Amino acid sequence: MIKRKDNLALLGMIVLSIVFYGLVVYHVDYVWDSIQNVLAYSAKRFFFCFVPMCWYFAATTQIARKGSEYIERFLSLK
Repeated sequence: MIKRKDNLALLGMIVLSIVFYGLVVYHVDYVWDSIQNVLAYSAKRFFFCFVPMCWYFAATTQIARKGSEYIERFLSLK
């Protein structure tokens, strides 16, 4: 994947957004709640938005595309 630069920009955006969010969560001073509660509940809920991005990345890589083309040819019986 790295040699062919297959979706490398998308992977970089996903990783950078996760790192940036982690930095923001740890550096914000919450006066209304303890940081332990925020990390235990709010931070976990926000990370659910990264799951579809990771699925999209995994589905659009070269390996996944070739595999789906093979399955499509096999199932079409052409």
